[in-house]
Amino acid sequence: STQSTWDIKMRNIGFWILGISILVVGVFLYNLKDILSFFDPLTGYPYGSCISVPTPKGPKHLVAYGNLLLSAHDDRSMTKQTKKEGLSLQNNGGIMAFDPQSLSYQKLELYKFPDKKLFHPQGFSLYANKTMFVINHDYQEQKDTIEVFEISNGEESATSQNGLISLVYKHSIEFKGRFFRQFNYILAISENEFYATAGKRKKRHSYRRSFFRNLYADLKLYANQKSILHHCKIENSVATCSHQGKGHSLSGITTDGTHLFAVDTWGDGVTKYEIQPNGALRGQEIIKLPFRGDGISYDAERKRFLIASLRKRDYIYNGYKLIAGVTPKIQGGVMELKYENGTWVTKTMFIQDEQAATSTVLAHGGKLVLGTWLDNKILLCKDDQ
Repeated sequence: STQSTWDIKMRNIGFWILGISILVVGVFLYNLKDILSFFDPLTGYPYGSCISVPTPKGPKHLVAYGNLLLSAHDDRSMTKQTKKEGLSLQNNGGIMAFDPQSLSYQKLELYKFPDKKLFHPQGFSLYANKTMFVINHDYQEQKDTIEVFEISNGEESATSQNGLISLVYKHSIEFKGRFFRQFNYILAISENEFYATAGKRKKRHSYRRSFFRNLYADLKLYANQKSILHHCKIENSVATCSHQGKGHSLSGITTDGTHLFAVDTWGDGVTKYEIQPNGALRGQEIIKLPFRGDGISYDAERKRFLIASLRKRDYIYNGYKLIAGVTPKIQGGVMELKYENGTWVTKTMFIQDEQAATSTVLAHGGKLVLGTWLDNKILLCKDDQ
């Protein structure tokens, strides 16, 4: 009987090993084309020269406000190199206003913001061109909060500088219960309601120290769907959230007014949901993309979605360099997504510039505006398609 028990244990272990091996091989074969494309030349629509504007920090997210562009920025490359004990010692990030006409920028003061509170912003959203909801990674408290600011026009506010706008802190939104998630992007739909994408809770953003460890982490993300799309309602500065969708690694979200679109970075696609009157999401249409996406914006004038993107293999091969303090130069780009003749059509439009990937893009003033948190500049490129 002892021998039989031993045989059963070994057989079960064998089944586990076989199952894991099949999963790893399957995911590897799924990514084989991208892995082998490392030496392939980058092709796409040649925009020609873009105007490159150096900025103090690269934008993770850009949002239009009238003629200005607002940018949330943080030194996340330093964050990735720093041991967790030192995260709370990093300088705060901020919000920047960029004028694409004069090619000038200015860091906005956060009036009335608590002196001792850390501010490491990522995604943010404007509601009614008045209220700004900003995701704040508080590394000291090991939690995320949503900081709410009121935007005041420079001509009307005594707190403005040089005629630009000003931000006045209103309150912080905490989350009900033990909410261990790290938010990526947020989309406000009222003063008391928003959607947000979030990954599995980690103590900090991190890359692996070698290509193979980065590839292993990539395979694990393909094998799991632990990233959540939340629908949150606010009452007395406390948000109660419900799960409305999931993915491998959800990033940018936007809406065309009736549907919500969420980018799944490691899922290589965009998921479309129908927004119900109560804010719940129904239906799930997955639109596959040829490249890995990040931020997404909706161009209502031309009825198209613009997705910041890079090739999957570039992320795998270059991401680990950040841990060594090296900012890899990757040609970032844009994918255009449109619904034409009953089907979704994607057009790849890579910018021929050594931009360190692309994390955010939007159409503004007849141009495409691109930014990335890995490179301290904003690109203004022709949009003549």
